[in-house]
Amino acid sequence: MATGQHVTQEILITSELAGSHGQNWNACVWDLNGTSLAKYRGGCSTRHALCLLKNQYMLSGLVDQTLINVWGLQKKEQIQMRLVCPGRISAMDCTPDGLYCAAAVEEKIHIWQIATGHLLAVISQHYQDVTCLKFTSDGSHLVSAGKDNMVLVWALARILQQVDQPYEMVKPLHTMTAHSLPVTDLHIGKCGSRSRLVTVSTDQTCKLWELSSGKLLCSFMSVEPLTSVAMDTAEYHILVGMASGIIQKIQLFQQPIETEIHGDSSGEATLNTFYGHSKSVDCLAVSLDGSLLVSGGADCSVKIWDIVSCQCVKTIDHKGPITNILLSPTPVSLLDTNCQPTITIQPFHRQLYVPAEDKRDTVSTRIFKDENVDISSSNSEGMFYNKVHSGDGSEENSEKTNSELQQEIKHLKRINKQLYEQSIVEILQNIDK
Repeated sequence: MATGQHVTQEILITSELAGSHGQNWNACVWDLNGTSLAKYRGGCSTRHALCLLKNQYMLSGLVDQTLINVWGLQKKEQIQMRLVCPGRISAMDCTPDGLYCAAAVEEKIHIWQIATGHLLAVISQHYQDVTCLKFTSDGSHLVSAGKDNMVLVWALARILQQVDQPYEMVKPLHTMTAHSLPVTDLHIGKCGSRSRLVTVSTDQTCKLWELSSGKLLCSFMSVEPLTSVAMDTAEYHILVGMASGIIQKIQLFQQPIETEIHGDSSGEATLNTFYGHSKSVDCLAVSLDGSLLVSGGADCSVKIWDIVSCQCVKTIDHKGPITNILLSPTPVSLLDTNCQPTITIQPFHRQLYVPAEDKRDTVSTRIFKDENVDISSSNSEGMFYNKVHSGDGSEENSEKTNSELQQEIKHLKRINKQLYEQSIVEILQNIDK
């Protein structure tokens, strides 16, 4: 890290839909004081299609092309790679461990293994375009929502199990059909598979779900379509953006819980209402400490709010409608240009990956370049190896492994037969007695 360089604890990433007078960059990194730290050029990001890959790369699904732009955070203003996709991306997210990428093309969800580029699965249970995709904080589950009003919860392990049976249909773990109009946004808490899930829709409702069971916990009614949603880390508040530009705060620990969202256009400040945007609020994000709310709207502005007082403390003007907002702890690779990524990205394949017959049970390991990784800790963010579905071993090693396995199976069969015969003898002896 360069000496004397200002270090911010948390960064803000924004993208906008540039028009004839738009910015000449795709995404921009800011500190929470509104100072620009880095810009990444090339196209415009689709809404819900901008994400970080383990804080080392930034991926952007483009609005008008069937491409994903990839930038290394340490290489500013330079497109590192372009990944060709089967169609235009409508939503995208990556697992926190950097192993898998999920991208929606119309109503289908594609799952790629990032280290090999293999297209592991194409799942399709939606009837119309998918609008939102989010992985849980532990990467164990994927949540999708679409214009067909449905919210689906997928177990990633089930999806990966189908790699060896590519023609079997993967079914979602939970199907939620309480919304009556397209779902516009969703937010997942920080408790992995035991998180709570919040969804908003143009049917003027915000719904709180239990992710593990798919149970609807509470429904909040509004007087206008809802366009965005976020929740603080401690899950004290739900922040809801509306089509009119109003942002409403729902207090989850207030007794009794208000199930009606009273947003109006009077402009009068209240303890639960944020006024400042003149058009639809399309993006929301909350800082890690839960004190600040960042919003982006169709009025070409990004606003930073104090959550307690509902007052705007900073406005960052853009030249086009805001499509994505991300808040993240400051990546080391953004501050240190000499930092080398530990993740390998291969071009994404467009054909479904089908393992060869002699390689369907093989497992490859990915060794990280970081020599300081503690492999004794299973909770370490960068584990020394990860089991993935692949067939990268040589044919010679594969044949040797198969031969050893066959010998082991024969040995176990002999042991089982001996145990069976011995147990029969003892049973008969006890009967005779």
